[in-house]
Amino acid sequence: MFGRSLCDEVLSIIKRWTPKKKYTRETEYSDELAEFIRKKLKESQQGILFGYPEEHYVKREGGRSRADIEVDGRIGIELKRNLKGKTEMNRLMGQLSDYEDEYKCIIVVLCGEVREETVDELKYKLKKKYGTVSISDFGFVLQKPRVEIVIKGKSQLRRKRKATKKTKKTTQKQRRRR
Repeated sequence: MFGRSLCDEVLSIIKRWTPKKKYTRETEYSDELAEFIRKKLKESQQGILFGYPEEHYVKREGGRSRADIEVDGRIGIELKRNLKGKTEMNRLMGQLSDYEDEYKCIIVVLCGEVREETVDELKYKLKKKYGTVSISDFGFVLQKPRVEIVIKGKSQLRRKRKATKKTKKTTQKQRRRR
């Protein structure tokens, strides 16, 4: 981990993780990811030549105002399975707001089916909220947490199907029947 922050290291580990299968529950993804991070952080400390290896702890669900996974109490990892709708997006944004005071780095991991439009909207909202550093009245820089998004799953991005002539005709027939 020489020269890299813990956030960079954990982000790199998450990017290397591939779920073993398509799970039906978010907690199953979360359990697998937490174990993978724990294993890889230990492996990264084995080749330390100078100084002492760092001990890290990986904890699952730290409570109501805590992320699904946390590393050393400084990094929060929020995992979402099949993030699709506006309600789910708003809930995620609310959770991230709750985590602002708890973590220096927040990583959102999207698993399962995720629409490209949803990812674009999430990126926009996160950039709008966390993309700038604000300055207080006293001249101190208030550091907002670093927020990253990682997309996982076989269908990493699902595009909304474009209506073909056949589906348009079917839709028109259904409307006429009503």
